Amino acid sequence: MVIQEQTLQHLTQCPLIDPAPPSKEELCANALTTWVLRQAFEDKLKGDPQKILHDIRGELLNLYYKLFETSQAEFDWEIPIGTLARTAAFRIFNLILDFEVIHLEQPYNLILSGYTIQGKYALLRKRKGECLPYVLVLHTTEPALRKEQVLPPDVITLARYIHVYVNSGYKSAQVLHYPVFRGNMWYNKTMNISLAIEYLISMLKTAQIKPEFPSAGSHCAKCIDKPCLEVFKWIE
Repeated sequence: MVIQEQTLQHLTQCPLIDPAPPSKEELCANALTTWVLRQAFEDKLKGDPQKILHDIRGELLNLYYKLFETSQAEFDWEIPIGTLARTAAFRIFNLILDFEVIHLEQPYNLILSGYTIQGKYALLRKRKGECLPYVLVLHTTEPALRKEQVLPPDVITLARYIHVYVNSGYKSAQVLHYPVFRGNMWYNKTMNISLAIEYLISMLKTAQIKPEFPSAGSHCAKCIDKPCLEVFKWIE
């Protein structure tokens, strides 16, 4: 059985979820970060910091207009794209100042007990201190839940960490969660590999069964057709 990390993530939230496509913020954040990491990896971001920031801002604006074919006067985000571009440029510029790129975003296959989880991630290294490797997980914003408690482990964090631990030989790797637009970054510094693998195998076995039941939560807002509501439409 082969399953994408995002698909498994959605299934663990609710087996019936009809997930909305990635938001414009997500698409722009991912595309911009990919572009900046490649520029840094190829050693093309040199010179005056203000010029580099200007170039990164310009790239986000270009991405937005290209991806959504919108004019500069047509913004549908809560925060104007120009403001977000300045914020994102500053944040990602600081990312490449603090971290160097070991490898750009690459596909991975994590094989567990005959199941395969597929996804892709970039691997970074801290420029100062212990120079540890970091698996990058991007976010548009810092989750509100993180202000109240430690976030529970999610599929993407588990799968990417296990893959880098098992397949790359980096036994000291950590996970870097990086919000591109709003909020603070955070780390998963250590992980019980045996338990993490057990979690994922259980999730994969559940996915193979193809369960059909609703599981309510904040993710319901991102479900398009809300198929679970059919239960209220039955007529005797």
